[in-house]
Amino acid sequence: MLQVPYILHVKTPQLSIIFSVIFTLMIVFSNGIVFADKEKTTAYGGLVGYRQSYFKSDHGNYPIWYKITNGNVIGTPLDLPAKALIFMINATSDGKIIVELPRSIIDSKNGSKDIPYYVAVDDIATLIGRPFSVQATEISYDNLRIVELDFTKTTKEIEIVGTYFIENYSPKTEHPVKTLSPLKQLLQGTKPEDIVCKSNFVLIINHKTANVACVRPSTLDRLASMGWVELRIDPKLLHINIHVYGSYIPLTLQGHFLRGSLNSQTGPFSNVTVSLFANGVPMGTARTFPDGCFQFNNWDEKKFSPKIDEYVKEDRMQVEHMAKYILFSARYFGDKDHYPASAQASSYLYLSLPPIAPTMYMTKPESIIENLTQANTVQFQIAIKPILKRSEIENPNLVLQPIPCGLDYDIKPIGDERITQNNDAKFVITLRASNYVTPGQYFDALNVMTNFASLF
Repeated sequence: MLQVPYILHVKTPQLSIIFSVIFTLMIVFSNGIVFADKEKTTAYGGLVGYRQSYFKSDHGNYPIWYKITNGNVIGTPLDLPAKALIFMINATSDGKIIVELPRSIIDSKNGSKDIPYYVAVDDIATLIGRPFSVQATEISYDNLRIVELDFTKTTKEIEIVGTYFIENYSPKTEHPVKTLSPLKQLLQGTKPEDIVCKSNFVLIINHKTANVACVRPSTLDRLASMGWVELRIDPKLLHINIHVYGSYIPLTLQGHFLRGSLNSQTGPFSNVTVSLFANGVPMGTARTFPDGCFQFNNWDEKKFSPKIDEYVKEDRMQVEHMAKYILFSARYFGDKDHYPASAQASSYLYLSLPPIAPTMYMTKPESIIENLTQANTVQFQIAIKPILKRSEIENPNLVLQPIPCGLDYDIKPIGDERITQNNDAKFVITLRASNYVTPGQYFDALNVMTNFASLF
Protein backbone atom coordinates (compact mmCIF):
# COMPACT_ATOMS: atom_id res chain seq x y z
CA MET A 1 0.00 0.00 0.00
CA LEU A 2 1.32 3.35 -1.10
CA GLN A 3 0.54 6.46 0.92
CA VAL A 4 0.67 10.17 0.17
CA PRO A 5 0.19 12.23 3.35
CA TYR A 6 -2.08 15.27 3.41
CA ILE A 7 -2.74 17.93 5.99
CA LEU A 8 -6.31 19.22 5.94
CA HIS A 9 -7.25 22.44 7.73
CA VAL A 10 -10.68 23.89 8.32
CA LYS A 11 -10.59 27.54 9.36
CA THR A 12 -13.51 28.42 11.59
CA PRO A 13 -14.09 32.10 10.65
CA GLN A 14 -14.23 31.42 6.91
CA LEU A 15 -15.61 27.92 7.37
CA SER A 16 -13.15 26.74 4.72
CA ILE A 17 -10.97 23.69 4.32
CA ILE A 18 -7.37 24.20 3.27
CA PHE A 19 -5.70 21.14 1.76
CA SER A 20 -1.94 21.31 2.08
CA VAL A 21 -0.74 18.39 0.02
CA ILE A 22 2.73 17.03 0.81
CA PHE A 23 3.62 14.61 -1.95
CA THR A 24 6.09 12.52 0.05
CA LEU A 25 5.16 8.91 -0.57
CA MET A 26 5.95 6.00 1.69
CA ILE A 27 5.24 2.30 1.93
CA VAL A 28 3.20 1.05 4.86
CA PHE A 29 3.83 -2.64 5.35
CA SER A 30 0.95 -5.10 5.36
CA ASN A 31 1.19 -5.84 9.08
CA GLY A 32 -0.86 -2.67 9.61
CA ILE A 33 1.31 -1.18 12.38
CA VAL A 34 1.08 2.38 11.11
CA PHE A 35 -2.49 2.62 9.91
CA ALA A 36 -3.99 -0.40 11.64
CA ASP A 37 -7.72 -0.97 11.41
CA LYS A 38 -9.19 -4.21 12.71
CA GLU A 39 -12.88 -3.57 13.00
CA LYS A 40 -15.31 -5.61 15.03
CA THR A 41 -18.96 -4.62 15.15
CA THR A 42 -21.69 -6.05 17.34
CA ALA A 43 -25.43 -5.66 17.09
CA TYR A 44 -26.25 -4.25 20.48
CA GLY A 45 -23.00 -3.19 22.13
CA GLY A 46 -20.39 -4.33 24.63
CA LEU A 47 -16.65 -4.00 25.07
CA VAL A 48 -13.98 -6.69 25.13
CA GLY A 49 -14.88 -9.58 27.44
CA TYR A 50 -18.57 -8.71 27.48
CA ARG A 51 -21.31 -11.18 26.63
CA GLN A 52 -24.95 -10.68 25.84
CA SER A 53 -27.84 -12.37 27.60
CA TYR A 54 -31.53 -12.24 26.74
CA PHE A 55 -34.15 -11.95 29.46
CA LYS A 56 -37.30 -13.23 27.82
CA SER A 57 -40.97 -13.28 28.63
CA ASP A 58 -44.12 -14.03 26.69
CA HIS A 59 -44.03 -10.48 25.37
CA GLY A 60 -40.46 -9.97 24.23
CA ASN A 61 -36.71 -10.53 24.59
CA TYR A 62 -34.52 -7.94 26.29
CA PRO A 63 -30.76 -7.87 25.61
CA ILE A 64 -28.45 -7.15 28.56
CA TRP A 65 -24.65 -6.99 28.32
CA TYR A 66 -22.46 -8.29 31.14
CA LYS A 67 -18.86 -9.17 31.90
CA ILE A 68 -17.98 -11.86 34.43
CA THR A 69 -14.60 -12.94 35.78
CA ASN A 70 -13.97 -16.35 37.37
CA GLY A 71 -17.32 -17.78 36.44
CA ASN A 72 -20.01 -18.37 33.83
CA VAL A 73 -23.64 -17.31 33.55
CA ILE A 74 -25.72 -20.47 33.08
CA GLY A 75 -29.21 -18.96 33.14
CA THR A 76 -30.99 -15.61 33.01
CA PRO A 77 -34.61 -15.90 34.19
CA LEU A 78 -36.78 -12.80 34.42
CA ASP A 79 -38.97 -12.18 37.48
CA LEU A 80 -41.45 -9.86 35.80
CA PRO A 81 -43.73 -9.02 38.77
CA ALA A 82 -40.67 -8.07 40.83
CA LYS A 83 -38.98 -6.23 37.93
CA ALA A 84 -35.91 -8.36 38.64
CA LEU A 85 -33.12 -9.69 36.41
CA ILE A 86 -31.65 -12.94 37.77
CA PHE A 87 -28.19 -14.17 36.83
CA MET A 88 -27.65 -17.86 37.65
CA ILE A 89 -23.88 -18.37 37.76
CA ASN A 90 -21.31 -21.12 38.09
CA ALA A 91 -18.36 -19.50 39.92
CA THR A 92 -14.92 -21.10 39.69
CA SER A 93 -13.53 -18.81 42.42
CA ASP A 94 -14.21 -15.39 43.92
CA GLY A 95 -14.91 -12.98 41.10
CA LYS A 96 -16.80 -9.96 39.76
CA ILE A 97 -19.73 -9.29 37.47
CA ILE A 98 -20.38 -6.03 35.62
CA VAL A 99 -23.85 -5.53 34.18
CA GLU A 100 -24.94 -2.78 31.77
CA LEU A 101 -28.56 -1.76 32.32
CA PRO A 102 -30.15 0.42 29.62
CA ARG A 103 -32.62 2.79 31.25
CA SER A 104 -34.99 2.04 28.37
CA ILE A 105 -35.26 -1.55 29.66
CA ILE A 106 -34.84 -1.35 33.44
CA ASP A 107 -34.32 1.56 35.83
CA SER A 108 -34.56 2.40 39.53
CA LYS A 109 -36.01 5.77 40.53
CA ASN A 110 -37.90 7.59 43.23
CA GLY A 111 -39.89 10.05 41.16
CA SER A 112 -37.33 11.63 38.81
CA LYS A 113 -34.36 10.88 41.10
CA ASP A 114 -32.10 7.86 40.67
CA ILE A 115 -32.00 5.44 43.58
CA PRO A 116 -29.74 2.35 43.85
CA TYR A 117 -30.95 -0.92 42.40
CA TYR A 118 -31.80 -3.55 44.96
CA VAL A 119 -29.08 -6.18 44.53
CA ALA A 120 -29.17 -9.56 46.24
CA VAL A 121 -27.16 -12.79 46.05
CA ASP A 122 -27.89 -16.41 46.89
CA ASP A 123 -24.74 -17.78 48.51
CA ILE A 124 -24.99 -21.41 49.64
CA ALA A 125 -22.15 -20.93 52.14
CA THR A 126 -24.35 -18.65 54.28
CA LEU A 127 -26.97 -21.38 54.89
CA ILE A 128 -29.65 -18.69 54.82
CA GLY A 129 -31.54 -20.50 52.09
CA ARG A 130 -32.64 -17.37 50.25
CA PRO A 131 -31.07 -14.33 48.53
CA PHE A 132 -29.85 -11.53 50.79
CA SER A 133 -29.11 -7.87 50.05
CA VAL A 134 -25.56 -6.79 49.21
CA GLN A 135 -23.84 -3.50 48.37
CA ALA A 136 -23.00 -2.93 44.70
CA THR A 137 -21.10 -0.18 42.88
CA GLU A 138 -23.06 1.87 40.35
CA ILE A 139 -22.08 4.20 37.52
CA SER A 140 -24.80 6.30 35.88
CA TYR A 141 -25.06 7.79 32.38
CA ASP A 142 -27.96 9.51 30.65
CA ASN A 143 -29.25 6.34 29.00
CA LEU A 144 -27.37 3.62 30.84
CA ARG A 145 -26.50 2.48 34.36
CA ILE A 146 -23.71 0.04 35.21
CA VAL A 147 -23.75 -2.26 38.25
CA GLU A 148 -20.53 -3.87 39.50
CA LEU A 149 -20.61 -6.60 42.14
CA ASP A 150 -18.05 -8.87 43.77
CA PHE A 151 -19.17 -12.45 44.45
CA THR A 152 -17.75 -15.50 46.19
CA LYS A 153 -17.06 -18.96 44.83
CA THR A 154 -20.21 -20.25 46.53
CA THR A 155 -22.56 -17.67 44.96
CA LYS A 156 -25.24 -19.26 42.78
CA GLU A 157 -27.59 -16.40 41.93
CA ILE A 158 -27.44 -12.62 41.58
CA GLU A 159 -30.62 -10.54 41.46
CA ILE A 160 -30.89 -6.94 40.25
CA VAL A 161 -34.25 -5.33 41.02
CA GLY A 162 -35.51 -2.01 39.68
CA THR A 163 -38.61 0.13 40.06
CA TYR A 164 -39.31 0.26 36.30
CA PHE A 165 -39.25 -2.41 33.62
CA ILE A 166 -40.10 -1.94 29.95
CA GLU A 167 -42.56 -4.84 30.02
CA ASN A 168 -45.12 -2.53 31.62
CA TYR A 169 -45.35 -0.72 28.26
CA SER A 170 -44.83 -3.61 25.85
CA PRO A 171 -47.79 -4.60 23.68
CA LYS A 172 -48.88 -8.17 24.15
CA THR A 173 -48.62 -10.38 21.07
CA GLU A 174 -50.03 -13.82 20.68
CA HIS A 175 -47.61 -16.70 20.14
CA PRO A 176 -48.45 -20.27 19.26
CA VAL A 177 -48.00 -22.77 22.05
CA LYS A 178 -45.48 -24.65 19.88
CA THR A 179 -43.61 -23.06 16.99
CA LEU A 180 -43.16 -25.35 13.98
CA SER A 181 -39.86 -25.49 12.14
CA PRO A 182 -39.49 -23.19 9.08
CA LEU A 183 -39.63 -26.23 6.76
CA LYS A 184 -42.90 -27.51 8.27
CA GLN A 185 -44.42 -24.02 8.04
CA LEU A 186 -43.42 -23.83 4.35
CA LEU A 187 -44.95 -27.26 3.70
CA GLN A 188 -48.18 -26.02 5.24
CA GLY A 189 -48.26 -23.17 2.72
CA THR A 190 -46.83 -20.34 4.86
CA LYS A 191 -45.09 -17.62 2.86
CA PRO A 192 -41.36 -17.25 3.69
CA GLU A 193 -41.85 -13.71 4.99
CA ASP A 194 -44.68 -14.90 7.30
CA ILE A 195 -42.72 -17.70 9.00
CA VAL A 196 -42.76 -17.47 12.81
CA CYS A 197 -39.54 -18.24 14.69
CA LYS A 198 -39.21 -19.39 18.28
CA SER A 199 -38.60 -16.79 20.94
CA ASN A 200 -35.04 -15.42 20.85
CA PHE A 201 -34.57 -16.47 17.20
CA VAL A 202 -34.65 -14.37 14.00
CA LEU A 203 -35.71 -15.26 10.48
CA ILE A 204 -33.03 -15.30 7.75
CA ILE A 205 -33.05 -16.11 4.05
CA ASN A 206 -30.43 -17.02 1.47
CA HIS A 207 -31.56 -15.30 -1.75
CA LYS A 208 -29.28 -17.50 -3.89
CA THR A 209 -30.84 -20.77 -2.69
CA ALA A 210 -34.20 -19.39 -1.47
CA ASN A 211 -33.69 -21.29 1.78
CA VAL A 212 -34.98 -19.85 5.05
CA ALA A 213 -33.95 -20.58 8.63
CA CYS A 214 -34.45 -19.42 12.21
CA VAL A 215 -31.20 -18.65 14.05
CA ARG A 216 -29.94 -16.85 17.12
CA PRO A 217 -29.00 -13.16 16.58
CA SER A 218 -25.41 -13.85 17.67
CA THR A 219 -24.82 -15.93 14.51
CA LEU A 220 -25.94 -13.26 12.02
CA ASP A 221 -22.48 -11.79 11.33
CA ARG A 222 -20.98 -15.20 10.54
CA LEU A 223 -23.88 -16.28 8.34
CA ALA A 224 -23.86 -12.97 6.45
CA SER A 225 -20.55 -13.96 4.86
CA MET A 226 -22.31 -17.08 3.49
CA GLY A 227 -25.05 -15.12 1.76
CA TRP A 228 -27.71 -15.10 4.50
CA VAL A 229 -29.61 -11.94 5.40
CA GLU A 230 -32.19 -11.18 8.05
CA LEU A 231 -35.66 -11.23 6.53
CA ARG A 232 -37.59 -9.48 9.24
CA ILE A 233 -35.49 -7.02 11.21
CA ASP A 234 -36.17 -5.71 14.70
CA PRO A 235 -36.95 -1.97 14.29
CA LYS A 236 -35.09 -1.26 17.53
CA LEU A 237 -31.85 -2.61 16.11
CA LEU A 238 -29.06 -0.14 15.29
CA HIS A 239 -25.92 -0.78 13.24
CA ILE A 240 -22.70 1.04 14.06
CA ASN A 241 -19.22 0.83 12.56
CA ILE A 242 -15.96 2.68 13.13
CA HIS A 243 -12.49 2.97 11.61
CA VAL A 244 -9.48 4.44 13.36
CA TYR A 245 -6.40 5.75 11.60
CA GLY A 246 -3.12 5.74 13.51
CA SER A 247 -0.27 8.17 13.93
CA TYR A 248 3.52 8.17 14.05
CA ILE A 249 3.55 10.57 17.02
CA PRO A 250 4.92 8.71 20.09
CA LEU A 251 3.42 8.80 23.61
CA THR A 252 0.21 10.50 22.53
CA LEU A 253 -3.14 9.79 20.89
CA GLN A 254 -2.88 13.07 19.00
CA GLY A 255 -2.95 12.38 15.30
CA HIS A 256 -5.35 9.45 15.60
CA PHE A 257 -8.57 10.00 13.71
CA LEU A 258 -11.76 8.05 14.38
CA ARG A 259 -14.71 8.03 12.01
CA GLY A 260 -17.87 5.94 12.08
CA SER A 261 -21.54 5.78 11.20
CA LEU A 262 -24.75 4.93 13.03
CA ASN A 263 -27.83 3.68 11.19
CA SER A 264 -31.27 2.47 12.13
CA GLN A 265 -33.41 0.14 10.04
CA THR A 266 -34.98 3.15 8.31
CA GLY A 267 -31.75 4.97 7.46
CA PRO A 268 -29.08 7.22 9.02
CA PHE A 269 -29.52 7.91 12.75
CA SER A 270 -28.68 11.59 13.07
CA ASN A 271 -28.28 14.15 15.85
CA VAL A 272 -27.58 11.68 18.66
CA THR A 273 -24.58 11.38 20.95
CA VAL A 274 -21.98 8.62 20.59
CA SER A 275 -19.49 8.05 23.43
CA LEU A 276 -15.85 7.28 22.61
CA PHE A 277 -13.39 5.18 24.65
CA ALA A 278 -9.71 4.25 24.31
CA ASN A 279 -8.78 1.05 26.16
CA GLY A 280 -11.85 1.57 28.31
CA VAL A 281 -11.02 5.19 29.22
CA PRO A 282 -13.87 7.64 28.34
CA MET A 283 -12.42 10.17 25.90
CA GLY A 284 -15.44 12.25 24.95
CA THR A 285 -18.54 12.27 22.75
CA ALA A 286 -19.49 13.01 19.16
CA ARG A 287 -22.79 13.93 17.52
CA THR A 288 -23.98 12.14 14.42
CA PHE A 289 -24.45 14.22 11.27
CA PRO A 290 -27.47 14.04 8.92
CA ASP A 291 -25.95 11.04 7.13
CA GLY A 292 -25.31 9.21 10.43
CA CYS A 293 -21.57 9.91 10.24
CA PHE A 294 -19.59 10.87 13.36
CA GLN A 295 -15.91 11.64 13.91
CA PHE A 296 -13.51 12.25 16.77
CA ASN A 297 -9.93 13.52 17.04
CA ASN A 298 -10.14 15.75 20.11
CA TRP A 299 -8.16 13.54 22.48
CA ASP A 300 -7.87 14.59 26.12
CA GLU A 301 -4.29 13.73 27.08
CA LYS A 302 -4.98 14.23 30.79
CA LYS A 303 -7.52 11.41 30.75
CA PHE A 304 -5.20 8.99 28.99
CA SER A 305 -1.84 9.98 30.53
CA PRO A 306 -2.13 7.44 33.43
CA LYS A 307 -2.49 4.69 30.83
CA ILE A 308 0.55 5.97 28.91
CA ASP A 309 2.59 6.05 32.13
CA GLU A 310 1.50 2.47 32.81
CA TYR A 311 2.50 1.32 29.31
CA VAL A 312 5.91 3.04 29.56
CA LYS A 313 6.55 1.35 32.92
CA GLU A 314 5.61 -2.04 31.45
CA ASP A 315 7.81 -1.44 28.41
CA ARG A 316 10.87 -0.78 30.58
CA MET A 317 10.52 -4.30 31.94
CA GLN A 318 10.59 -5.86 28.47
CA VAL A 319 13.59 -7.01 26.45
CA GLU A 320 11.83 -6.34 23.16
CA HIS A 321 10.14 -2.95 22.90
CA MET A 322 6.85 -2.93 21.02
CA ALA A 323 4.11 -0.46 20.24
CA LYS A 324 1.11 -0.69 22.58
CA TYR A 325 -2.16 -2.09 21.27
CA ILE A 326 -5.04 0.38 21.64
CA LEU A 327 -8.69 -0.60 21.34
CA PHE A 328 -11.03 2.25 20.46
CA SER A 329 -14.74 1.87 21.12
CA ALA A 330 -17.75 3.89 20.02
CA ARG A 331 -20.98 3.34 21.91
CA TYR A 332 -24.54 4.56 21.64
CA PHE A 333 -26.30 3.84 24.91
CA GLY A 334 -29.77 3.42 23.43
CA ASP A 335 -33.15 5.03 24.00
CA LYS A 336 -36.75 3.95 24.44
CA ASP A 337 -37.03 3.12 20.72
CA HIS A 338 -33.57 1.66 20.04
CA TYR A 339 -31.21 -0.85 21.60
CA PRO A 340 -27.66 0.18 22.57
CA ALA A 341 -25.01 -0.30 19.89
CA SER A 342 -21.23 -0.56 19.95
CA ALA A 343 -18.29 -1.03 17.61
CA GLN A 344 -14.54 -1.39 18.04
CA ALA A 345 -11.42 -0.72 16.01
CA SER A 346 -7.75 -1.04 16.90
CA SER A 347 -4.55 0.88 16.37
CA TYR A 348 -1.20 1.30 18.13
CA LEU A 349 0.34 3.75 20.55
CA TYR A 350 4.04 4.23 19.92
CA LEU A 351 6.29 4.57 22.96
CA SER A 352 9.19 5.82 20.84
CA LEU A 353 9.65 7.21 17.34
CA PRO A 354 9.10 4.31 14.91
CA PRO A 355 11.28 3.78 11.83
CA ILE A 356 9.86 5.29 8.65
CA ALA A 357 10.16 3.48 5.34
CA PRO A 358 12.21 5.30 2.65
CA THR A 359 10.52 7.18 -0.16
CA MET A 360 9.87 4.92 -3.16
CA TYR A 361 7.91 7.30 -5.41
CA MET A 362 8.32 10.76 -6.91
CA THR A 363 5.41 13.14 -7.34
CA LYS A 364 4.70 16.36 -9.20
CA PRO A 365 4.08 18.89 -7.79
CA GLU A 366 5.81 18.34 -4.47
CA SER A 367 3.16 20.39 -2.63
CA ILE A 368 -0.07 22.22 -3.28
CA ILE A 369 -2.58 24.21 -1.22
CA GLU A 370 -6.28 24.41 -2.12
CA ASN A 371 -9.12 26.23 -0.35
CA LEU A 372 -12.43 24.44 -0.09
CA THR A 373 -15.42 26.13 1.50
CA GLN A 374 -18.48 24.38 2.81
CA ALA A 375 -20.94 23.25 0.12
CA ASN A 376 -18.26 23.76 -2.53
CA THR A 377 -16.00 21.72 -4.82
CA VAL A 378 -12.31 21.88 -5.71
CA GLN A 379 -10.01 19.91 -8.03
CA PHE A 380 -6.26 19.42 -8.25
CA GLN A 381 -3.88 17.09 -10.09
CA ILE A 382 -0.93 14.93 -9.08
CA ALA A 383 1.55 12.79 -11.02
CA ILE A 384 3.16 9.70 -9.51
CA LYS A 385 6.28 7.85 -10.69
CA PRO A 386 8.16 5.00 -8.94
CA ILE A 387 11.86 5.31 -8.15
CA LEU A 388 12.45 1.56 -8.55
CA LYS A 389 11.02 -0.77 -11.16
CA ARG A 390 9.87 -3.25 -8.51
CA SER A 391 7.51 -0.55 -7.19
CA GLU A 392 5.58 -0.26 -10.45
CA ILE A 393 1.79 -0.63 -10.20
CA GLU A 394 -0.27 -1.70 -13.21
CA ASN A 395 -3.80 -1.08 -11.88
CA PRO A 396 -3.69 1.32 -8.97
CA ASN A 397 -6.76 1.91 -6.82
CA LEU A 398 -6.43 5.29 -5.09
CA VAL A 399 -8.28 5.85 -1.82
CA LEU A 400 -8.23 9.01 0.32
CA GLN A 401 -8.17 8.22 4.06
CA PRO A 402 -9.33 9.41 6.47
CA ILE A 403 -11.76 12.05 5.31
CA PRO A 404 -13.94 14.10 7.67
CA CYS A 405 -17.70 13.63 7.77
CA GLY A 406 -19.43 15.56 5.04
CA LEU A 407 -16.52 15.41 2.57
CA ASP A 408 -16.84 13.35 -0.60
CA TYR A 409 -14.26 12.80 -3.34
CA ASP A 410 -13.40 10.94 -6.51
CA ILE A 411 -10.05 10.24 -8.16
CA LYS A 412 -9.80 9.73 -11.92
CA PRO A 413 -6.78 8.99 -14.12
CA ILE A 414 -5.73 11.32 -16.93
CA GLY A 415 -4.68 9.02 -19.73
CA ASP A 416 -2.58 5.95 -18.85
CA GLU A 417 -3.09 5.16 -15.14
CA ARG A 418 -0.15 2.72 -14.84
CA ILE A 419 2.45 3.90 -12.30
CA THR A 420 5.68 2.87 -14.05
CA GLN A 421 9.16 4.28 -14.63
CA ASN A 422 8.23 4.97 -18.26
CA ASN A 423 4.97 6.69 -17.41
CA ASP A 424 4.15 9.57 -15.09
CA ALA A 425 0.67 8.50 -14.01
CA LYS A 426 -1.53 11.57 -13.67
CA PHE A 427 -4.70 11.79 -11.59
CA VAL A 428 -7.30 14.48 -10.95
CA ILE A 429 -8.78 14.57 -7.45
CA THR A 430 -12.18 16.18 -6.90
CA LEU A 431 -13.19 17.15 -3.37
CA ARG A 432 -16.78 18.03 -2.53
CA ALA A 433 -17.72 19.49 0.87
CA SER A 434 -21.19 19.47 2.39
CA ASN A 435 -22.54 22.35 4.44
CA TYR A 436 -21.72 20.58 7.72
CA VAL A 437 -18.02 19.73 7.40
CA THR A 438 -16.55 20.28 10.87
CA PRO A 439 -13.92 23.04 11.18
CA GLY A 440 -10.60 21.60 12.31
CA GLN A 441 -7.27 20.18 11.19
CA TYR A 442 -6.94 16.68 9.79
CA PHE A 443 -4.04 14.48 8.74
CA ASP A 444 -4.90 12.59 5.59
CA ALA A 445 -3.23 10.08 3.28
CA LEU A 446 -3.75 9.13 -0.35
CA ASN A 447 -3.49 5.33 -0.41
CA VAL A 448 -2.75 3.34 -3.52
CA MET A 449 -4.29 -0.03 -2.79
CA THR A 450 -2.63 -2.85 -4.69
CA ASN A 451 -1.51 -6.43 -4.45
CA PHE A 452 1.16 -6.28 -1.77
CA ALA A 453 3.19 -9.12 -3.28
CA SER A 454 3.62 -7.18 -6.54
CA LEU A 455 5.60 -4.47 -4.80
CA PHE A 456 8.56 -6.68 -3.90
